[in-house]
Amino acid sequence: MPRIPKSQAAKKQIERQKVSERREAAIKEYQDQLTAGLTKPSIPKLAQQHGIPERTLRRLLNPGHHSIDEFNARKQKIPKAQEEVLVQWCMELSSCHLPLDHGNLLQYATTVLQTTHLGEKLSP
Repeated sequence: MPRIPKSQAAKKQIERQKVSERREAAIKEYQDQLTAGLTKPSIPKLAQQHGIPERTLRRLLNPGHHSIDEFNARKQKIPKAQEEVLVQWCMELSSCHLPLDHGNLLQYATTVLQTTHLGEKLSP
């Protein structure tokens, strides 16, 4: 069976995920070397090993740093866990061959949000 080619957006998302994984691996290795306490880890060497810019790794290791994902998560009204509930509900509707329209999604999202943030409203 032939594979369906991935869209450009899907390819970019996969690449961003790989870059994110390399960053996380570099941070984890740096922290592991710090806890081992033998010598202070070399940031340029770690950056080169993991294929990320040295400046990026230094910024990520800064204690006051927040990733773009963390920044965007703070802007969301619906937390990630509740977003997963919404996605699951959409998938259930799809599996039952029921249409999903904007009004129903907004109503359900507001209901989910009300479970933790009473009085909070979502815009269309």
